[in-house]
Amino acid sequence: MRFDPRKKALLGVLTLTTLLSACAEVPSIGWKHNRALCTVAGALAGGAIANGADNAAAGVVVGAGIAYLFCDDAINTCGEHSVKTEQGCDNDLDKDGISNRFDECPDTPDNTSIRSNGCPYTYNQAVEKSPVKENMDLDEDGIENNVDSCPNTPNGATVDNTGCPVIEKISLQDVSFNYKSSELSTQAKAALQVIAETLKSTEEAFEIEGHTDSVASQDYNQKLSQQRANSVMYYLASLGINPARMTAAGYGEAQPIASNDTTAGQAKNRRVKFSIQ
Repeated sequence: MRFDPRKKALLGVLTLTTLLSACAEVPSIGWKHNRALCTVAGALAGGAIANGADNAAAGVVVGAGIAYLFCDDAINTCGEHSVKTEQGCDNDLDKDGISNRFDECPDTPDNTSIRSNGCPYTYNQAVEKSPVKENMDLDEDGIENNVDSCPNTPNGATVDNTGCPVIEKISLQDVSFNYKSSELSTQAKAALQVIAETLKSTEEAFEIEGHTDSVASQDYNQKLSQQRANSVMYYLASLGINPARMTAAGYGEAQPIASNDTTAGQAKNRRVKFSIQ
């Protein structure tokens, strides 16, 4: 039994239409942006149409070749709201570089720092579900987003009524120094790494004060306190804090906060603190 050539041609067109419709249903990824799908589409469509002229093999080769070239161009020209993936171009409506299929926060505002799941670092799923978004407090500092000047403050930071950290109240109790030393200990570095995250949420300038106990001469303690303040400043700069925001000043033994007559008091006096300039 032999098919009418016109019916074969019609069958080829219907095959092409069905195939393209099916490819368009692939979630999130346009068929023309997926080289494998696109090439197969061209091959099958070319073969189906050429079958009407009893030369399906030639149609497969020609269709696959044309489709491959088309796909190659399409794959390298993802649209404004799409991102290039291993499968081709995938939708990315908020343009944060995370495919919609894997983006847990698909409407992230522009220029927002995000995690690998597409959500801001301060994202809180329970808060996000709040029906009144204008009253949300994403960084959970007690200041609502619409009046929060520092909306990415790390948890636990003391903030003022604008939502920004109060630098003078940042705890530096773990940033201590050994006797007659300005070298930061492993514990001190770990504490400063946490502090740096809070400092990054504001652009306020501040002074790093270095203090010592009263053991040794005043001149020696003055130099040591300056060295301690410098150590903290240099380490914070290495963690990404803008050096232009910081100054370091040594106050020697002039401002004790405890008695220098006891070992415990001397340890408390060997300290650094922040103050707003």
